[in-house]
Amino acid sequence: KKFENKSFDIVTASFVLHGMDSSDRKELLKEMKRISKTYVLIHDFQGKQDLFTRFLEFMERSYYKDFKKNFPKSSENQPNGNFAR
Repeated sequence: KKFENKSFDIVTASFVLHGMDSSDRKELLKEMKRISKTYVLIHDFQGKQDLFTRFLEFMERSYYKDFKKNFPKSSENQPNGNFAR
């Protein structure tokens, strides 16, 4: 069952978005915004990561590289997308 609009004061995602392809990431952000009354808090990779982290993400075959390259740009294109960096 879906949550009602504006069901939560704060909606968070921690180290989730880098593992999703861009279309799933966009849908998740849209849903997070829909159910949030006030804030959407994203905690994920930013800046340069150490070699071990990059190796693990490569081995997991996640969307880490796409996330690092495109998320800051794509988040700016979200409706009312004010994302702190």
